[in-house]
Amino acid sequence: MLVDPKLQEVALGDRGMLQGIQACLDQQCLVSSVTLIFSAIDALAALTRPVTQPETDGATFQAWVKRFFHPEKKLNCTSVDLWGARCGVLHTYSPEAPRASRAGARRVYYQWRQGPNAVDKRPLPAGSLVIVIEDLHAALISAIHTYVEEACCDPVLKTCLEKHLPSLLCYVPHDPLMATNAT
Repeated sequence: MLVDPKLQEVALGDRGMLQGIQACLDQQCLVSSVTLIFSAIDALAALTRPVTQPETDGATFQAWVKRFFHPEKKLNCTSVDLWGARCGVLHTYSPEAPRASRAGARRVYYQWRQGPNAVDKRPLPAGSLVIVIEDLHAALISAIHTYVEEACCDPVLKTCLEKHLPSLLCYVPHDPLMATNAT
């Protein structure tokens, strides 16, 4: 059943963004985890766009990443690199994002902290970047917590959140007993 979204529930709740990502990580579904991480960033960044801006864009994504994610410190990359990685994974399930590379994004590949190196089977293209999935996940968790805290206090963020939050999808789990009782 569709319900009114609450930021805490959507991002941090028992069936929220972080739980879905953790489920993928627990099953070692690396690309699915990365896909959900970038989708979470996209959705949360969209909540920060100006109230008069009907759609989100790469600039909104990058601004959120710079403000809350701090990729230079945590991942040794830039917001442009992460935007390019997002475009590649979400659009083609690959590190290829021609428009982002024209903007200076490097190709991003992933590896597990305790797993084999990303380059063990084949060499990566020159200038590529390797990100440890656990570091990307930890950076997201930190960014979400910072964003949730600031969204409650910052009047501009709060106004944007109040405008855009109702558009998010948020469901309660299906209860088979309720479906049986309804008929």
